[in-house]
Amino acid sequence: MGFWGGVERGLEVAKKDQLDKDQMEIASRREERAEATFKLREDEAAIQRMKDIKGMFSGGGGFEALSIGSGGGTSKSTGETTEHMMDVMSVMGVTDDALVRISSSGGTAAAGRKNLAKVYDIATAHNKALRSGKYQVDETGIGEIITQMINDAVYTQPVTKALDEDFWTNFEERTSMTISDSERNTIGESYVQPGYVSFPNQPVLRDRASIGDVEKAQNFVNQKLVAEGTNEINKLLEGSNKLIQLQADGPPYAGEGASAEQEKAALTRIGHLQKFYQERTISIELARKEAAENNFAAIYNLYGREDILNPIYNQIGTFDPGILPDYNPASIKPINVGDKLTYGELYSQGFLKIGQVVIYEYTDPETGERRAVQETVGSTNE
Repeated sequence: MGFWGGVERGLEVAKKDQLDKDQMEIASRREERAEATFKLREDEAAIQRMKDIKGMFSGGGGFEALSIGSGGGTSKSTGETTEHMMDVMSVMGVTDDALVRISSSGGTAAAGRKNLAKVYDIATAHNKALRSGKYQVDETGIGEIITQMINDAVYTQPVTKALDEDFWTNFEERTSMTISDSERNTIGESYVQPGYVSFPNQPVLRDRASIGDVEKAQNFVNQKLVAEGTNEINKLLEGSNKLIQLQADGPPYAGEGASAEQEKAALTRIGHLQKFYQERTISIELARKEAAENNFAAIYNLYGREDILNPIYNQIGTFDPGILPDYNPASIKPINVGDKLTYGELYSQGFLKIGQVVIYEYTDPETGERRAVQETVGSTNE
């Protein structure tokens, strides 16, 4: 028994020694982890301090350059990467030139990413709102709108500032901080104060018009068209009376001493004007008669000009055949004005308005060929 008792006591001592050794190793490792954690937190605190220091005089420029890891630039609201933001806006239709311009603005990579994120947030918010169905959808696509916004943006240039002794002295006085030589060396001898960008022409959302709003605008335009017809009837009557008086006075119509060719031209002018007054009067009277029965198709096609239809456009956003069925630009009947000279005379008298379509006969002075010419009043073809 004495022998086995000694063996058991020896084993217990050995177990105790091993346990003590294991506990010491665990304690040592715990201490190493604690030191590593402390060092990591100390490094993070130092980095955060450097970011805070630089942020005080650079307005945030360069913060990302001091961050741990690459990350890429992100949108504050969504956390999207630079590459993803550019891909999304490219799909929207924003041009590559515009994306390059905004992402390279500000003078630093960080400022460029920040400005790109601004555009991304505006673009995605506007696109989401339009898709909600609560707002009018313009014919101009979101890509074209955002591209124009970028092109119209106001950019300020970045400024490089030296971090000399005077700067640090002034900085420490203003902030009540002491900046060590090590921190100064880490920050560097200069910094770039980034340029900024602002967007004065951001896309605007317009509430979708209610049925009542559209009806109100339609009624306004209808009344305006009828009034326009009445005014023109009075002018046509005045012009017709002048022609009647001219014909009553008899020839010569081109004035005393006029040649036979001049007299022929005068008679042609009278014929064109007389035909215009008669045909135009009949068209307007028929349109007014139909309008009195709440059928405005004919009068819309007589006066379907953009300046008159703007009140409805402003309500519905764009031309919508479903809301404005009476007006179809393609169905407007051209006004026959006879020839080029009569065209000019009628325009000067106020019978023809910008946007109306006219047709007249044109004789080529070199070949003598006659052909019908159709033009829109106010176009560059005149």
